[in-house]
Amino acid sequence: MKNNTDQLLLRAFARIDAIALGVAVGVLAGGGLCAATLALLIKGGPHVGRNLSLLNQYFPGYTVTWPGAFVGLAYGFAAGFIGGWLLAWVRNLVVALYVLIIKMKSAAAAGRSFFDNL
Repeated sequence: MKNNTDQLLLRAFARIDAIALGVAVGVLAGGGLCAATLALLIKGGPHVGRNLSLLNQYFPGYTVTWPGAFVGLAYGFAAGFIGGWLLAWVRNLVVALYVLIIKMKSAAAAGRSFFDNL
């Protein structure tokens, strides 16, 4: 059974759900790219989306067209999901290592072995 200190640490340093953060960032990134493309198409002009069309270098098949907006939605979601998932994973790893160091320092300060508490 965990003691109060462990329960407090679990509450203070709660893990971030990597899939949930990935979906959230993916929806924002995909929706943002789709909205930007649609806004440029609605605005119109002689050279529609000249700068935004450079994303074709990273997202093959993406163009500043009506079908390209939905291709951008898919690519934006995929890139955002990977970025959000990776961010949560790295954050959870860093926090876990930080809590481990805190526990080791606490055990050393109390004059006992860290492994006595595992």
